[in-house]
Amino acid sequence: MTLAGLRKCTAYSLYQSLWNAVDWIYPPTCIGCGRINQRFCEECQSQIEYIQGQLCPKCGEPSKHKDLCNSCKADPPCFESLRGIAHYAGPIRQCVIKLKYDSDYALAEFLAEMMIHEIHKLGWDLELVTSVPLSKSKHQERGYNQANLLARPIAYALRVPFKPDAITRSKDTRSQVGLSAFERAENLKNAFSADSQIVRKKRILIIDDVTTTGTTINECSRALLSSGANCVFGMTLARPLLGKSSNEL
Repeated sequence: MTLAGLRKCTAYSLYQSLWNAVDWIYPPTCIGCGRINQRFCEECQSQIEYIQGQLCPKCGEPSKHKDLCNSCKADPPCFESLRGIAHYAGPIRQCVIKLKYDSDYALAEFLAEMMIHEIHKLGWDLELVTSVPLSKSKHQERGYNQANLLARPIAYALRVPFKPDAITRSKDTRSQVGLSAFERAENLKNAFSADSQIVRKKRILIIDDVTTTGTTINECSRALLSSGANCVFGMTLARPLLGKSSNEL
């Protein structure tokens, strides 16, 4: 995959070269079908259900109109705009699971490139990249934050600093699994804090692997803006299909 229209920086080129070398020494297998020598084969890529069509310019949900959806009109989110790449289904769902539990850096580099293409198309003017922080218990359990695996190469490609410590969880919260939109918002209220010395007067991109209602990125955005950020954009790899249960997320 090439970044048409996006001039690569040295750091990003080196990052990609590193993983190309790793792939040559340790041939990868496709996450979808297990085919040798490919991280994500063309056949499996063809099964990705990309988020397309007319979207709310704020939350990124499908909309019948070009202006804000009814939800964003009634309760405007803190972020400037939120976008997702694909529906949480098929091979993308498998990718998210592998990112969460297998620390697959090489797969993350490939998936980040999809996100970089979308950011480039949107034309967002950005000065810093960060990621949604995990709770202390989840970070201890996994040993890493899967959102960081996506965010770092994105920052390299955009030529802006990557600051994973720009946002922290000020309290552990219970799992969002099975919660309603209202319960998710209540669960995450005042759960995040931001470092004003890092984020002040910055236009910030926050990365996560999956968003369901957008509550987590909204609460992170609230913390960033409260600490002096100029504005916040959100980008996620996946979002659940409309009408499908999100209880597993």
